[in-house]
Amino acid sequence: MRKARAGTAVRAALATFGAAALTFTTLAVGSPASATGTAGVVTANDAYLRTYAQSWMIGTLLKGDHFDVQGEQSGYYWGYAQGDFNGCAWIVASSVDKGTSASSAPDCGAPQRIALPDSAHAPADGYDTNGDGTPDRLTLEYKVTCQSAGMYGNYRGGHHLTHRVDLPVNTPVGWRWTTSDGQSAVVRWDAGDLWAYIPRDCVGPR
Repeated sequence: MRKARAGTAVRAALATFGAAALTFTTLAVGSPASATGTAGVVTANDAYLRTYAQSWMIGTLLKGDHFDVQGEQSGYYWGYAQGDFNGCAWIVASSVDKGTSASSAPDCGAPQRIALPDSAHAPADGYDTNGDGTPDRLTLEYKVTCQSAGMYGNYRGGHHLTHRVDLPVNTPVGWRWTTSDGQSAVVRWDAGDLWAYIPRDCVGPR
């Protein structure tokens, strides 16, 4: 019964890729005026940018990149991410030295959730990663279909940025959501413990 539901979910997800995908090019919210906050620096080797605390991955900063802290909630900082991202987002607070110097980044406004439309991401039933019969990964079972496909930490303005790794054909990945231009998909590579963008044409159902 679960397999049947999963197959239906895959077909439904595939039907959404063109018309129902997400425009995800402008995450900077608020005015371009300088913000009240501090100029922080990423101290972790890498850190995911998210739509909200413990929520969707939308980008990546690397060690030494700047994150201007403009708010804090539930162990996350809200503010302006620089690096290859350049927009407002959430980041795990422990991955950033918030510093003491004043921020000169654009003002992101009050801390807020960055919304993604339901039609742009995988169904909530997901798939079972540990074989216990209960779906525990909110992604669909996909795989790399190109001979080799790059995974990237950021996708901005139609460009894949922050190259992380190349995956060979048939590598299992889990699909989470797709950009509205149809050119990039956010996937989970379990074997490498990595969330990243991958060219949409290089992934398909297993």
